[in-house]
Amino acid sequence: MIHLNEILFMQKILGSSLGVFGIFLLFSEPIYFGLIFIFFALNAFSTEGFEMNLENKSYRNINSIFGINYGRWKTYPEIEYISVIKTKQSKSFEGTSTRIITDVIHFNMFYNGNKHITFYKTKSLEEARKAIRELEKNLEVNISDKTMI
Repeated sequence: MIHLNEILFMQKILGSSLGVFGIFLLFSEPIYFGLIFIFFALNAFSTEGFEMNLENKSYRNINSIFGINYGRWKTYPEIEYISVIKTKQSKSFEGTSTRIITDVIHFNMFYNGNKHITFYKTKSLEEARKAIRELEKNLEVNISDKTMI
């Protein structure tokens, strides 16, 4: 089972523009400017998600670029339930008093009572709903959705 976040239309436009400009710069001097723009184009086309292998009881957080998925496989124990919660994430910038606070949705697998593994994070409520539907379809486990609170 694989779930990937969608790439936004504006990301596709930006990535395409950067890629075309990067290819154009490859034919001029210095060549490394073209490589830098191509790198940023590839980054614009990358997306995140998760993949679960239900037979081997393993999962991985994946990054995907043009359908090529990569990430490290980890095994998980017998799952009692999955909790989906909405929480806040803050980021501070060194040397300033600036803090950015964003909403993040965490997917946690609970096992052995209260032990858990966070196996997926997203900022999009729509992406979270899609992931919940995929999990309900493929896993025989209760899913506690606390994102509406």
